[in-house]
Amino acid sequence: MTIIDSDGHVFETRNFWRDHAPAKDHDKLLSIVDDENGYAWLAIGDQRTNVFAWWGEPGDWTSGKIARQTSRQVAGTKADRNYDDMPRDHWDVEARLAHIRAWGIDQAIEFPQWTFLAKSVFESDVEAVHANFAAWNRFALEVQQIGGGTYLPAGILSFEQDFSFAEEQLRALAEGGVKLALMTPDLINEKRLSHPDNERVWQLFVDYGIAPVWHISTASTVVSKEWVDNEPGWYKVLEASFSRIQPQLCLTDLAVNGTFHKFPDLMVALVEYRPDWLPQLLFRMDNSYNMRLTHHGGVLAPEMDMKPSDYVRRQTRFSVFAEESPVQLAERLGSTELLMWGSDYPHPEGIDNPLDTFESQARAKGTPLENGLYGGNAAALLQRA
Repeated sequence: MTIIDSDGHVFETRNFWRDHAPAKDHDKLLSIVDDENGYAWLAIGDQRTNVFAWWGEPGDWTSGKIARQTSRQVAGTKADRNYDDMPRDHWDVEARLAHIRAWGIDQAIEFPQWTFLAKSVFESDVEAVHANFAAWNRFALEVQQIGGGTYLPAGILSFEQDFSFAEEQLRALAEGGVKLALMTPDLINEKRLSHPDNERVWQLFVDYGIAPVWHISTASTVVSKEWVDNEPGWYKVLEASFSRIQPQLCLTDLAVNGTFHKFPDLMVALVEYRPDWLPQLLFRMDNSYNMRLTHHGGVLAPEMDMKPSDYVRRQTRFSVFAEESPVQLAERLGSTELLMWGSDYPHPEGIDNPLDTFESQARAKGTPLENGLYGGNAAALLQRA
């Protein structure tokens, strides 16, 4: 049985983006710079943003180590550790591979770290977003080769304007064997995901055999800036509290407006969204879809031959953490085919020795969910992409 960890972030090194981009783009690239007290910050070139680039290891979140580090920074106390002191396997592919094998994991999926924030940091500077995403994708192609089928990187995409950047990146990723690519679950060019003008997006994913991934981030939110004008820094309580609304909106749009029906080979993965909300959403989308028939005498996509929720069950996969009680969640969903295990290693809120630690809490072995959770569902996602 293939065991797949559906999360596995890499913390980019200080000049990661410059190392994977042409010199002409350097003024638009992310970097990590220190302040006068030795604290690291995300920067554009050498200009600091307001994103505090802390790092930690599993356990640092619950122990309060991360909070203490932030408090020291706010108080103006000298840093007690440097960004460059992070463990080698946080940034070195060979070191991470050694850990994966020691943990008994056959395959692990890797996502970027700070590159996630590019859209939030650059806002309307499309060229800067493209330059940083392209840098990550060049690295992903390197990882794909080094990983040898054990360490599987995800690319990252942006669909502004005419989709030419996304197609160029998808082509390169597909030729290098990459099977997953992140995108933001949000309007594309100010149009809903299911809009006819965006059908080209889904066709590109299908044509290149790559599955889109939605990962929790600050890049999209239903919370307008006016709600968080009292919250400094990149992490905002109100945004975080409603961060799972956006993917629900996008999933429902693709299901009820017939996009999943039109593209039956399209698979979408949702990572780190804690999908305890999914059973209720599936009920609501079916009920609302049918209510339209009651009110207006017709449905949105009469060509559909299944309930909207059935398309979601067929064409989506969700990562879960052990504390989300995946066995019980699968029972509520009435399906063992939707959930994939995840550890969020090496984040401070993640878990060390991922496989054994996850199972000690989830207790999925010996249940109907075991094979799907511990590899089968993620493998199906990769094979169908």
